[in-house]
Amino acid sequence: MAIIKSSPQFLVVALKQSLHVLAKNTGHFFTYTHEYKSNIKENEQQLDSAAFSPNYKYFAALYSDKTLVVWIVKNGDEGFEQHLVIDVCRRSTSIAFDIDDRCLYVADKSGDLYAYDMEKTPMSEEIEPVLGHVSMLLDVTVTENFLITADRDEKIRVSHKKMPYLIESFCLGHSEFICQLCCLNEDLILSLSGDGSAKLWDFKQGNVLQDLVIVSKQEKTENDEKTEEQRLVPSLVAYHSTFNLVAIACNASSKIGMYKFAGNALGKLYDIEIPDNGSLLSMSFDNSTASLYLLNSCSTNLNVLKYKCSSSSSALESAEDIISLNERIARDSFTVKTYEQLFKPPMNGIKKYVDFYKKKHEGKLFCKPNPKKSKVTG
Repeated sequence: MAIIKSSPQFLVVALKQSLHVLAKNTGHFFTYTHEYKSNIKENEQQLDSAAFSPNYKYFAALYSDKTLVVWIVKNGDEGFEQHLVIDVCRRSTSIAFDIDDRCLYVADKSGDLYAYDMEKTPMSEEIEPVLGHVSMLLDVTVTENFLITADRDEKIRVSHKKMPYLIESFCLGHSEFICQLCCLNEDLILSLSGDGSAKLWDFKQGNVLQDLVIVSKQEKTENDEKTEEQRLVPSLVAYHSTFNLVAIACNASSKIGMYKFAGNALGKLYDIEIPDNGSLLSMSFDNSTASLYLLNSCSTNLNVLKYKCSSSSSALESAEDIISLNERIARDSFTVKTYEQLFKPPMNGIKKYVDFYKKKHEGKLFCKPNPKKSKVTG
């Protein structure tokens, strides 16, 4: 994966081996390199997740060798200072800090959620999961009172943070895996799914308030003929809490939908078209300004784009520090996240199997199916 994150002080581009940090006020650059464990092959090296803590005290990155690295965010002259290196229990998918920055939650592929205290160095063998799903966890978000987790089996679980075994509600309505959650306030979350939709939920009640079609029926049909890298999945969301702007996009897409969050609903404002047929990898709002940062791949090169956004329009901006950052990351290695393995298997093969044995049971067929032939003769 390739991830971009913005804070009032820093702009971070996290890649599978390098963490590029730009201090916005001073223009200083910092680079931090991750050394993978020796048993991890080069084609298995991947950045799985990265995030700032809500108060920008910490920055964390999660890697495919099951290493979680946490840095303390210093001032613009000092960059980041490494704070913790944690060997997580299993290969993980997503991380989220608590609202007070004191705890970091890690969701893993076995369906468990772990909590790590930022004030001490935890030992993974001593850590017990705070909650578990029967399916792979794909995202987690945290509010003042709740832990909200999303899994591959279309479920969103809302658990009490202090007593996670107490379940407040389930949000059910998607027909494919849920790959992204975005908390809009203490009552509402937005979920993005492989079924091509984004849903706005009253998560305490488990009710859908709004259903947005992100991938049209025609695009879904075209998806079946695309490669893994080209298949559209609504998987990218950024929220500007001051101006109530929500940006939604599909992975590797060249278009972003901008929405206004008001009156417990999302209203479409406009689309942003990425120039030069670029493929969007990640995006992040700067909540101290109205800037939306995009991490984009054009051909084999990475570059960062900066848009000034409002409720009526967006404008592409050029800045010397962004140009310098692009020169640093242009040829850096990265991986494109794909979702093909998360989709349900197609039903047409099962239907053919059922139809064949139904006819055989009725005495209409007297031979075995030949998988090399498209038709079965009797």
